[in-house]
Amino acid sequence: MHRSEHLLVCALRACLGQPDRWIASPPEGAEWDELAALAVETGLSHQVLHAAGTTRAAALPSAVLKAKGSCARHTVVRNALQEQRLKQLVDACASEGIPVVLVKGLWLVHCVYRDVAARESGDLDLLFRPHDVGRFTAVARALGFEVPADGASLSDRAGSTNEFALRHPDTGLLVDVHWALTNPASEEPVDEALLWERSQEVDIGGVRCRTLNLEDHLLYLCFHAAGHHKFWAVGPRSLYDVAMVIRQPPRAIRWDELAARAHALGWQRAAWLMFSLVEEHLGVQVPAGVMQALHRETPADALVRRLALEAIFAAREQESLYRHMARMLAPRSGGGRLKDLRQLLLPSRVQMTNQYGVSAGIPTWRLHVKRWRLKLRDGAPEVVALLTGSRAHRAELARTRQIERWLATRA
Repeated sequence: MHRSEHLLVCALRACLGQPDRWIASPPEGAEWDELAALAVETGLSHQVLHAAGTTRAAALPSAVLKAKGSCARHTVVRNALQEQRLKQLVDACASEGIPVVLVKGLWLVHCVYRDVAARESGDLDLLFRPHDVGRFTAVARALGFEVPADGASLSDRAGSTNEFALRHPDTGLLVDVHWALTNPASEEPVDEALLWERSQEVDIGGVRCRTLNLEDHLLYLCFHAAGHHKFWAVGPRSLYDVAMVIRQPPRAIRWDELAARAHALGWQRAAWLMFSLVEEHLGVQVPAGVMQALHRETPADALVRRLALEAIFAAREQESLYRHMARMLAPRSGGGRLKDLRQLLLPSRVQMTNQYGVSAGIPTWRLHVKRWRLKLRDGAPEVVALLTGSRAHRAELARTRQIERWLATRA
C-alpha cells in the first residue's frame, strides 16, 4: 500500500475502536491533503475526519476542514433525495401489488451506520421477482423513468446481466433494478426464493420497506465485492461496510445460521475472504469457529488476501474499457463472448439514454457516435497498453483470474 492508503486504513481502524496504528503514525504536512483526496475518492471522508478529530494536531489543514463541510452536506442531500425516490417507488409498487426488496445502500445508512452524514447511499438497488419486472416496467414509465418505448420488460433488454440501470431525468439519480442477485454469464445462480422468504420489513428514513435478512445481507455484501466484482472498483469502503455490519448490526448476528447459509448459497469463500481482510486490516473479529466453518485456512491463502487488497486500491474506476476486455478474455463459450461483444459495441438506446441523461429526441446513431467518441478518448490509452503488452494490465488480468480461481475452488 502507498502511504496515503495505509493512513486511510489506519483511520478506518480508529473509527472502529482500533486507534493503535493511527495514533502511532498520524499524517503529517502534505500527507493530510493526499489523505483527504483519497477519502473523497473512496467515499470515506466522514471516517477520515472523525479519525482526524482524535489526533493531537494543533490544527487541521484547510483542505481537510473545507472537505468536512462540503462532503457532509453532499452526503446528507444525496441520501435525502434517495429516500424520496425510495418512498415514491415503494408506494407506487405497493399500489400495484408488486413486492420489492431494498439491497445495500440506504439499508446500510439507516440500519447499520445510523447516521445520514456517515455514508453516501450511492445507487438505489431494488430486487424484484422475475415475473414482476414487466409490471414494474410500466410503473417506472409512469413515474417518468426512461424505459423501453415498445412496452418490453426491462428483463428482456438486459437478460445477460439480470439488472438494468434506470436514470430519472429530474435528478439523475440511478436506480439499479435487479431480478436476480447473480450474473448468469459468470456466476452460479442462487435460490432467491429463500432470500425473499427470509426478507423482513425495516424503517428507512420513515419509509417502511422490505430488505434482505441480516445474515443474508452480510453475505451478499461479501459476495458482491469478492465474488461479483473480484474487488474491482469496490474500494476500501466495501471492507468498512462489512466491518460496520459486524461491529454494530441491527440485531445480534446468528453466526451459525450465517455459516450454513454461506455454504447453501455457495458464497462461503467470498465471506471468508472478506472477513479475513476485515480482521487483518480493520481489527474487527469474526468468531473463530465461524471462520473455520467457512474455510480452513492454508498458507496459500495469504496470496489471495494480498491480491484482494491490491485490487481494492488499484481499481477504483467503474468505467474502464479494460474491465470489459478482461471480461471478454475470461473463459467462456464463443456464443457468450459474441453476445458480450455486441452489448459492448452496440448497447440499446435505453441504456445509452440512461447513461448520458439525454433527451429521447436525439437520434440513436448520434448517441452511438457520442458514446464511441468518449470511449476512444478515455479508453485509447488502455487499448494501446493491451496491444503493446502493458505489464500493469497483464498483472491486473492475472490478479483477477487468480482471485476468481481461488473463489471457485471447492474444498
